[in-house]
Amino acid sequence: MAELDEQLKLIAELRTQCREYEEALYRARLEPKPDAGQLLKVLRDCEERLQTAIGSLYQRDPHPRSALRSLDDRTPFLLFPVRLETIFVPVQSGTELWVRIYPDDIAIHTHERVLTGSEVDAGELYWTELVTAEHLREEKDNRRRAAWRGCTRSTRPRPTSRSPRCAR
Repeated sequence: MAELDEQLKLIAELRTQCREYEEALYRARLEPKPDAGQLLKVLRDCEERLQTAIGSLYQRDPHPRSALRSLDDRTPFLLFPVRLETIFVPVQSGTELWVRIYPDDIAIHTHERVLTGSEVDAGELYWTELVTAEHLREEKDNRRRAAWRGCTRSTRPRPTSRSPRCAR
């Protein structure tokens, strides 16, 4: 159990390091400097070490049963829903049942730290409209609501609250 805890701690540290390198690289790309290439190299190295650490969790026994066996019964964990697709496939010895397992959307990590062009545009438009609304007396509330609706419509399906906040 101690070995698993150490490995999980290492993975958490590497994830934090990779996040910091990603943010540094993003800042370097905003303000072009000669160290952007070096940051990219360091980030790639960190990501490679992270993948190696994650892969080493299952070197001895790739099946999760041993890791689950060593968990404390008082520690809860969550199983996300999946979609199963099955098909019988003819093979030389008869038929085989093939199963495809698709993770539910909630289990897929898709967060992108860098805003897309449309998200930046939507955020800038939102703040412009918000400032304009402050100078209007009668239509102030309607303009504020319209600015938010415009922002949420133009940035779907990604989370929309990021655009105004990040484009500030």
